[in-house]
Amino acid sequence: RLLSMIDKVSLVICGGRGGNGCISFRRELYVPRGGPNGGDGGAGGAVYARGSNEYQDLAHLGGLRRVVAGRGADGTGRKKRGISGKVAYVDVPPGTLIWRKRGVGEAQLFGEVRDSGDTILLVEGGSGGKGNVHFAGSTNKVPVLAEEGEAADCCEVILEYRMSVDVGVVSLPNAGKSQLLVRISNASPRIQEYPFSTQEPVKAVVPWEWQEPTFVELPAMCEGMNGGKGFGSRFLKHLMRARVLLHLVDGTSADPLADINTVTQELMRYDPTLID
Repeated sequence: RLLSMIDKVSLVICGGRGGNGCISFRRELYVPRGGPNGGDGGAGGAVYARGSNEYQDLAHLGGLRRVVAGRGADGTGRKKRGISGKVAYVDVPPGTLIWRKRGVGEAQLFGEVRDSGDTILLVEGGSGGKGNVHFAGSTNKVPVLAEEGEAADCCEVILEYRMSVDVGVVSLPNAGKSQLLVRISNASPRIQEYPFSTQEPVKAVVPWEWQEPTFVELPAMCEGMNGGKGFGSRFLKHLMRARVLLHLVDGTSADPLADINTVTQELMRYDPTLID
Protein backbone atom coordinates (compact mmCIF):
# COMPACT_ATOMS: atom_id res chain seq x y z
CA ARG A 1 0.00 0.00 0.00
CA LEU A 2 1.33 3.41 -0.92
CA LEU A 3 0.65 6.17 1.60
CA SER A 4 -2.79 4.73 2.29
CA MET A 5 -2.82 5.94 5.89
CA ILE A 6 -4.77 9.18 6.35
CA ASP A 7 -4.00 10.88 9.66
CA LYS A 8 -5.21 14.42 8.92
CA VAL A 9 -8.44 15.69 7.38
CA SER A 10 -10.23 19.03 7.15
CA LEU A 11 -14.03 19.24 7.48
CA VAL A 12 -16.67 21.95 7.42
CA ILE A 13 -19.04 21.33 10.33
CA CYS A 14 -22.55 22.84 10.45
CA GLY A 15 -25.27 22.49 13.04
CA GLY A 16 -28.86 22.00 11.93
CA ARG A 17 -31.17 24.95 11.44
CA GLY A 18 -33.97 25.39 13.96
CA GLY A 19 -37.56 24.75 12.89
CA ASN A 20 -39.99 27.60 12.29
CA GLY A 21 -42.64 28.60 14.78
CA CYS A 22 -46.27 27.96 13.81
CA ILE A 23 -49.13 30.40 13.25
CA SER A 24 -52.28 28.59 14.37
CA PHE A 25 -55.55 29.28 16.20
CA ARG A 26 -57.87 27.08 18.18
CA ARG A 27 -60.59 25.48 16.09
CA GLU A 28 -63.00 23.97 18.61
CA LEU A 29 -66.75 23.50 18.74
CA TYR A 30 -68.50 26.31 20.65
CA VAL A 31 -65.28 28.39 20.66
CA PRO A 32 -65.86 30.72 17.69
CA ARG A 33 -62.91 32.94 18.45
CA GLY A 34 -60.24 30.64 19.80
CA GLY A 35 -56.91 32.14 20.74
CA PRO A 36 -53.48 31.39 19.23
CA ASN A 37 -52.01 27.94 19.78
CA GLY A 38 -49.05 27.79 17.38
CA GLY A 39 -46.18 25.68 18.76
CA ASP A 40 -42.46 26.40 18.70
CA GLY A 41 -40.06 24.96 16.15
CA GLY A 42 -37.67 22.21 17.21
CA ALA A 43 -34.01 22.92 17.85
CA GLY A 44 -31.52 22.00 15.15
CA GLY A 45 -29.21 19.06 15.69
CA ALA A 46 -25.69 19.47 17.06
CA VAL A 47 -22.47 17.90 15.70
CA TYR A 48 -20.17 15.88 17.96
CA ALA A 49 -16.82 14.18 17.52
CA ARG A 50 -16.97 10.67 18.99
CA GLY A 51 -14.18 8.24 19.79
CA SER A 52 -14.44 4.76 18.27
CA ASN A 53 -12.03 1.81 18.39
CA GLU A 54 -13.47 0.68 15.06
CA TYR A 55 -11.05 2.97 13.20
CA GLN A 56 -7.25 2.98 13.10
CA ASP A 57 -6.87 6.24 11.21
CA LEU A 58 -9.02 8.86 9.43
CA ALA A 59 -9.27 7.10 6.06
CA HIS A 60 -13.06 6.73 6.44
CA LEU A 61 -13.32 10.54 6.42
CA GLY A 62 -10.98 11.05 3.46
CA GLY A 63 -13.75 11.69 0.94
CA LEU A 64 -15.93 13.72 3.29
CA ARG A 65 -15.87 17.50 3.07
CA ARG A 66 -18.95 18.66 4.97
CA VAL A 67 -21.01 17.39 7.92
CA VAL A 68 -24.43 18.93 8.58
CA ALA A 69 -26.77 17.98 11.40
CA GLY A 70 -30.53 17.61 10.92
CA ARG A 71 -32.94 20.54 10.76
CA GLY A 72 -35.51 20.97 13.52
CA ALA A 73 -39.13 20.32 12.56
CA ASP A 74 -41.59 23.21 12.38
CA GLY A 75 -44.04 23.71 15.21
CA THR A 76 -47.69 22.79 14.77
CA GLY A 77 -51.04 23.72 16.25
CA ARG A 78 -52.21 22.87 19.76
CA LYS A 79 -48.93 24.29 21.04
CA LYS A 80 -47.01 21.28 19.77
CA ARG A 81 -43.29 21.79 19.56
CA GLY A 82 -41.43 20.49 16.51
CA ILE A 83 -39.11 17.52 16.88
CA SER A 84 -35.44 18.40 17.38
CA GLY A 85 -33.09 17.82 14.45
CA LYS A 86 -30.99 14.68 14.25
CA VAL A 87 -27.61 14.88 15.94
CA ALA A 88 -24.60 14.16 13.71
CA TYR A 89 -21.50 12.30 14.91
CA VAL A 90 -18.02 12.31 13.39
CA ASP A 91 -16.39 9.06 14.51
CA VAL A 92 -12.63 9.21 15.02
CA PRO A 93 -10.06 6.86 16.58
CA PRO A 94 -8.95 7.63 20.16
CA GLY A 95 -5.96 9.95 20.11
CA THR A 96 -7.44 12.45 17.63
CA LEU A 97 -6.74 16.14 18.12
CA ILE A 98 -9.35 18.66 16.98
CA TRP A 99 -8.13 22.01 15.69
CA ARG A 100 -10.51 24.85 14.86
CA LYS A 101 -9.50 27.19 12.06
CA ARG A 102 -9.36 30.87 13.04
CA GLY A 103 -8.01 32.42 9.87
CA VAL A 104 -5.73 31.80 6.93
CA GLY A 105 -3.05 29.44 8.15
CA GLU A 106 -4.18 29.73 11.78
CA ALA A 107 -5.77 27.05 13.92
CA GLN A 108 -6.45 26.70 17.64
CA LEU A 109 -6.55 23.44 19.58
CA PHE A 110 -10.21 22.81 20.40
CA GLY A 111 -10.11 19.42 22.12
CA GLU A 112 -8.87 15.84 22.06
CA VAL A 113 -10.75 12.56 21.83
CA ARG A 114 -8.85 10.33 24.26
CA ASP A 115 -10.93 7.18 24.63
CA SER A 116 -13.59 5.21 22.81
CA GLY A 117 -17.02 6.65 23.57
CA ASP A 118 -15.73 10.14 24.41
CA THR A 119 -17.71 12.93 22.75
CA ILE A 120 -16.81 16.56 22.10
CA LEU A 121 -19.39 19.14 21.01
CA LEU A 122 -18.18 20.79 17.79
CA VAL A 123 -21.13 23.07 16.97
CA GLU A 124 -24.60 23.52 18.42
CA GLY A 125 -27.79 23.54 16.40
CA GLY A 126 -29.91 26.63 15.87
CA SER A 127 -32.79 27.45 18.21
CA GLY A 128 -36.34 26.83 17.10
CA GLY A 129 -38.56 29.81 16.32
CA LYS A 130 -41.38 30.77 18.67
CA GLY A 131 -44.97 30.09 17.67
CA ASN A 132 -47.67 32.76 17.69
CA VAL A 133 -48.87 31.70 21.13
CA HIS A 134 -45.98 33.75 22.55
CA PHE A 135 -47.07 36.98 20.86
CA ALA A 136 -50.62 37.23 22.23
CA GLY A 137 -51.27 40.19 24.51
CA SER A 138 -53.86 42.66 25.67
CA THR A 139 -53.39 44.75 22.53
CA ASN A 140 -52.99 41.87 20.08
CA LYS A 141 -55.18 38.89 20.84
CA VAL A 142 -54.95 37.47 17.33
CA PRO A 143 -51.22 37.55 16.49
CA VAL A 144 -50.44 36.54 12.94
CA LEU A 145 -46.76 36.33 13.78
CA ALA A 146 -44.20 33.60 14.40
CA GLU A 147 -40.43 33.38 14.35
CA GLU A 148 -38.25 31.60 11.83
CA GLY A 149 -35.83 29.01 13.07
CA GLU A 150 -32.35 30.22 13.88
CA ALA A 151 -29.53 29.40 11.50
CA ALA A 152 -26.76 27.31 13.11
CA ASP A 153 -23.07 28.08 13.19
CA CYS A 154 -20.58 26.56 10.76
CA CYS A 155 -16.87 26.16 11.28
CA GLU A 156 -13.92 24.43 9.70
CA VAL A 157 -12.06 21.89 11.83
CA ILE A 158 -8.88 19.92 11.27
CA LEU A 159 -8.79 16.39 12.68
CA GLU A 160 -5.29 15.08 13.38
CA TYR A 161 -4.76 11.49 14.52
CA ARG A 162 -1.74 10.62 16.65
CA MET A 163 -1.06 7.02 17.57
CA SER A 164 -0.86 6.00 21.23
CA VAL A 165 2.02 3.51 21.43
CA ASP A 166 4.61 2.34 23.91
CA VAL A 167 7.65 2.22 21.61
CA GLY A 168 8.38 4.30 18.52
CA VAL A 169 11.03 2.77 16.23
CA VAL A 170 13.10 5.18 14.10
CA SER A 171 16.19 4.84 11.90
CA LEU A 172 17.82 5.80 8.65
CA PRO A 173 16.88 3.72 5.56
CA ASN A 174 17.63 -0.02 5.51
CA ALA A 175 18.60 -0.29 9.18
CA GLY A 176 16.33 -3.28 9.82
CA LYS A 177 13.19 -1.87 11.48
CA SER A 178 10.85 -4.14 9.51
CA GLN A 179 12.96 -7.24 10.20
CA LEU A 180 12.87 -6.38 13.89
CA LEU A 181 9.06 -6.23 13.96
CA VAL A 182 8.81 -9.53 12.08
CA ARG A 183 11.04 -11.22 14.68
CA ILE A 184 9.28 -9.88 17.80
CA SER A 185 5.62 -9.71 16.67
CA ASN A 186 3.08 -11.07 14.20
CA ALA A 187 3.28 -7.93 12.07
CA SER A 188 4.08 -8.37 8.37
CA PRO A 189 5.56 -5.10 7.11
CA ARG A 190 6.96 -4.82 3.61
CA ILE A 191 10.63 -5.91 3.52
CA GLN A 192 12.66 -4.93 0.46
CA GLU A 193 16.33 -4.36 -0.31
CA TYR A 194 15.82 -0.81 -1.52
CA PRO A 195 15.52 2.18 0.85
CA PHE A 196 12.20 3.70 1.98
CA SER A 197 10.29 0.47 1.44
CA THR A 198 8.19 1.26 4.55
CA GLN A 199 5.91 4.01 3.33
CA GLU A 200 3.50 4.41 6.24
CA PRO A 201 3.56 3.68 9.98
CA VAL A 202 3.29 0.01 10.91
CA LYS A 203 1.78 -0.79 14.33
CA ALA A 204 2.54 -4.07 16.07
CA VAL A 205 1.63 -5.71 19.39
CA VAL A 206 4.55 -7.52 21.01
CA PRO A 207 3.59 -10.21 23.60
CA TRP A 208 6.05 -10.06 26.49
CA GLU A 209 5.40 -12.03 29.67
CA TRP A 210 1.96 -10.82 30.87
CA GLN A 211 2.13 -7.54 28.97
CA GLU A 212 1.48 -6.55 25.34
CA PRO A 213 3.41 -3.36 24.56
CA THR A 214 2.67 -1.71 21.21
CA PHE A 215 5.41 -0.77 18.76
CA VAL A 216 5.15 1.52 15.74
CA GLU A 217 7.69 1.51 12.91
CA LEU A 218 7.91 4.83 11.10
CA PRO A 219 9.12 5.32 7.53
CA ALA A 220 12.85 5.84 7.37
CA MET A 221 14.27 9.21 8.32
CA CYS A 222 16.94 11.10 6.39
CA GLU A 223 18.90 14.30 6.58
CA GLY A 224 16.72 17.24 5.53
CA MET A 225 13.41 15.44 6.08
CA ASN A 226 12.04 18.48 7.94
CA GLY A 227 12.62 20.40 4.73
CA GLY A 228 10.60 17.87 2.74
CA LYS A 229 13.16 15.26 1.73
CA GLY A 230 12.15 11.60 1.77
CA PHE A 231 8.69 11.27 3.29
CA GLY A 232 9.14 14.54 5.15
CA SER A 233 8.19 14.94 8.79
CA ARG A 234 4.44 14.21 8.46
CA PHE A 235 4.71 10.88 10.33
CA LEU A 236 6.80 12.14 13.27
CA LYS A 237 3.60 13.25 15.04
CA HIS A 238 3.04 9.59 15.90
CA LEU A 239 6.11 9.67 18.15
CA MET A 240 4.68 12.38 20.39
CA ARG A 241 2.74 9.92 22.58
CA ALA A 242 5.33 7.13 22.59
CA ARG A 243 6.73 6.26 26.02
CA VAL A 244 10.09 5.20 24.56
CA LEU A 245 11.93 5.91 21.30
CA LEU A 246 13.98 3.03 19.94
CA HIS A 247 16.67 4.23 17.53
CA LEU A 248 17.84 1.30 15.43
CA VAL A 249 21.37 1.72 14.03
CA ASP A 250 22.96 -0.29 11.21
CA GLY A 251 26.17 -1.71 12.68
CA THR A 252 27.66 -2.18 9.21
CA SER A 253 27.40 1.51 8.42
CA ALA A 254 30.62 3.33 7.54
CA ASP A 255 29.90 5.87 10.30
CA PRO A 256 27.26 4.75 12.83
CA LEU A 257 27.87 7.78 15.05
CA ALA A 258 27.07 10.14 12.16
CA ASP A 259 23.87 8.15 11.51
CA ILE A 260 22.86 8.60 15.16
CA ASN A 261 23.53 12.34 14.99
CA THR A 262 21.53 12.71 11.77
CA VAL A 263 18.42 11.15 13.27
CA THR A 264 18.85 13.05 16.54
CA GLN A 265 19.14 16.39 14.74
CA GLU A 266 16.03 15.74 12.65
CA LEU A 267 14.03 14.81 15.76
CA MET A 268 15.19 18.01 17.47
CA ARG A 269 14.21 20.13 14.48
CA TYR A 270 10.70 18.65 14.56
CA ASP A 271 10.19 18.92 18.34
CA PRO A 272 12.99 19.21 20.92
CA THR A 273 10.85 17.40 23.52
CA LEU A 274 11.33 14.16 21.58
CA ILE A 275 14.96 14.08 22.68
CA ASP A 276 13.86 13.96 26.32
